[in-house]
Amino acid sequence: MIHSKQLLKETHKQTGIEGEATVIEYLKNSGYQIHACNYRYHGGEIDIIAQRGDIISFVEVKTRKTQYLEHLSAVITPTKQRKIIRTAQHYLLRHQHTAVVLRFDVALVEYKNSITTISYFPNAFSASE
Repeated sequence: MIHSKQLLKETHKQTGIEGEATVIEYLKNSGYQIHACNYRYHGGEIDIIAQRGDIISFVEVKTRKTQYLEHLSAVITPTKQRKIIRTAQHYLLRHQHTAVVLRFDVALVEYKNSITTISYFPNAFSASE
């Protein structure tokens, strides 16, 4: 028997997976090459690592089936930012890239009434914050 909390968690996870797939397609259509998805290190995770030209983007994806009302800083908290930055540093130590620009981007995906909306924020936060 599946409990309602477990079902809700599985539904939420599936929504997140769909959102990430939507952003991957968006990035590919925008000329990015995808290097990694769901890269993890010590409690941190980067949803998508992509490169276009000399820019490597570490992309955090947030997906909702309801309208976003929060400010971007409420969606990606300072604690979450630190975890993403630490994970990005680990990734860069492990992988050689020719990129000279590193960016931390956020993609907000909203599914509402069969319409998908992507709000993409390049340089949403920096490693120096």
